Amino acid sequence: MNVHQGSNQYIQIAKKLSIPLGVISLCLLLVMLLPYINQYNYMYVSRNFAEALMQNDSRLAHRLSAPSQRERIDEWMENREPIKCDFSLDPIGVSIGSSFEGMAYVSFFKICQDADQYFDFEIDEIILEKQDYRWTVIDWK
Repeated sequence: MNVHQGSNQYIQIAKKLSIPLGVISLCLLLVMLLPYINQYNYMYVSRNFAEALMQNDSRLAHRLSAPSQRERIDEWMENREPIKCDFSLDPIGVSIGSSFEGMAYVSFFKICQDADQYFDFEIDEIILEKQDYRWTVIDWK
């Protein structure tokens, strides 16, 4: 009988842990898929793509762009220092865009400053294409 009671205790513990562990697993899955979920909004994609270029985050830039842009992104990352907006004053950023028939065009501009430094970052045009309800960067200038 002791063996049977011991296995019942393990089953009880497993039942109590299954819901919290399931919730934690779901939250982790959502965090991992967040860039893909938000690819339904071209302004989100373009802004995060620009931020990825600014901060030399090639992983995010690759995820938000077409495979044809990966070599260009890697070249960009090699030739530029990351700009981090970790300053005392809030950074100012502007995105202006429009979409028409599955294509979107967005301009991005961001200013960061503190007492000693001033940075500005600009992309004249981020061109996105809508494929299967998701926006993907296909070019930038």
